[in-house]
Amino acid sequence: MKKLLGLILTLIIIMALASCDFLNNGLPNNEAGNSNNNGDIPEFDDSEYSSEGVIYSISADNTYAEVAGYNGNAEKVKIDSEYNGLPVKNIYDSAFRGNKTITSVVIPDSVTSIGSGAFICNSLNQITVTEENAFYKSIEGNLYTKDGKKLLQYAIGKDATEFYIPDSVTSIGDYAFSVCSSITSVVIGDNVTSIGDYAFYFCSSITSVVIGDNVTSIGRDAFTYCTSLTSIVIPDSVTSIGNYAFVECSSLTSLIIPDSVTSIGGYAFDGCDSLEFNEYGNCKYLGSDNNPYFALIKASNKDMSSYEIHNDTRVIAAYAFKCCYDLTSIVIPDNVTNIGEFAFSNCDALTSVVIPGSVTNIGKNAFSVCYSLADIYYAGTEEEWSKISISEYNEELQNATIHYEYVPKE
Repeated sequence: MKKLLGLILTLIIIMALASCDFLNNGLPNNEAGNSNNNGDIPEFDDSEYSSEGVIYSISADNTYAEVAGYNGNAEKVKIDSEYNGLPVKNIYDSAFRGNKTITSVVIPDSVTSIGSGAFICNSLNQITVTEENAFYKSIEGNLYTKDGKKLLQYAIGKDATEFYIPDSVTSIGDYAFSVCSSITSVVIGDNVTSIGDYAFYFCSSITSVVIGDNVTSIGRDAFTYCTSLTSIVIPDSVTSIGNYAFVECSSLTSLIIPDSVTSIGGYAFDGCDSLEFNEYGNCKYLGSDNNPYFALIKASNKDMSSYEIHNDTRVIAAYAFKCCYDLTSIVIPDNVTNIGEFAFSNCDALTSVVIPGSVTNIGKNAFSVCYSLADIYYAGTEEEWSKISISEYNEELQNATIHYEYVPKE
């Protein structure tokens, strides 16, 4: 009898253990209570995901496959880990861009490279990366590098209106939030150092952006067509603002540019019709309460023959005087350190320029197509002139006669 009871008890224990093993193996890892370093892997059935419509190509060296595009209409899409016996390693720039049906996508462990803007899909609310992928991971349905330091793609089909960039992130990738219509408020934490090109392009509902105190660069077109954005404070850690960075931010009424900024790209604030510029000498400026004339953004009217740059100006933005065809001479005052690219390009009638010893950088094409430029009056010595960083395509400047140690007449 005792042997029979012992046998029954043993069978019960074995069955219980088998049941637990089945439960743990029958669920995704996070449901089984296991730690998951890949962020949140959503519960999904592979059979619900389709790779039909994914367009593949073979690499030039015939060693791996690439995702070139998509022409399907599925809501749930998976990328195959192999195609024609080759591992799928690369996803092209903009591969799925513009698709309106995809709500969820699965990226396999074989993928090692993902191009910019690959998943700008209006309805996409979940990006999943398989846990074994060594290069990427998903956190709350958004795409990051494996170390979590770069936010590559926010799933723009989400309904959320607010987003706080995780503390692990140090850079925001190109096109990361591009064309997201739901987000109204974004907080960029203090660990972020760079905002990529087109990062918030056409985020038409954004009204508020808080930029962390360690951001040093704002990429080109970073906030272009953020038409609901009313104000933004650029912290004093920022040194560069890219071309077209705030173009057509038509509701933007105030913006502070700190003294830390050394370069401002071309047309960075074009179409900001509500923005109040400071004006002096037929030029428009932006700055801060301490120096409202810190950055010369552009000529007020390009049909003028005379412009006066304020003595407090430090930076001349790219394209500031481009195509001022009637401009014959210009005096750049002391304290200016940077002359942006194309700043005086195509000024056909420009014959002379006074450049102070404070200038350390002259951007590419700054004086290109200034065919009448004959004389440069430089306040410093020849040795100091040689130390200025003069970028390419400035032959007209370098071929002019340079008058060193120039002292203006009282």
